[in-house]
Amino acid sequence: MHTIKQILRLVGAVIVLSAGLMSPLTICYRQLTTHKETEAVITNVVKTYSQGRRGRTNTSYFLEYAYQVDGRTYKGHYKDYAPVGGIENGDKIDIIYDKRNHASSTVSAGGGQGLFPTLMALAVAGYLFYSFSRHRREKMAPA
Repeated sequence: MHTIKQILRLVGAVIVLSAGLMSPLTICYRQLTTHKETEAVITNVVKTYSQGRRGRTNTSYFLEYAYQVDGRTYKGHYKDYAPVGGIENGDKIDIIYDKRNHASSTVSAGGGQGLFPTLMALAVAGYLFYSFSRHRREKMAPA
């Protein structure tokens, strides 16, 4: 039973570590190879409210924005945008667009949005690795 727990800790640590690192690495790879980041101006904001857990009201935004690439203006939209503060028409946001199809864009995941889940995954994986090694040392220690 003790060995099964150890194996599960080790496997869990590897899975959590892999998942925590894959998301930011995928975003970076996409931005470096097929997409490019630029600044857009918000042209329309529609607020939506939903009832969250514990009766809290969640606010999200549907955004319409405009951006320029090679002197040409493109328009895009994004739903379920949840900024830290409020957002209004005329505000600027970072977006990424497809280098081959400039009209295809989405709001950039930059600005640390992927940092918290990555740090949490590293912390959990670190704890699981520590727990695995601690129990392994205790098992190997002479009585």
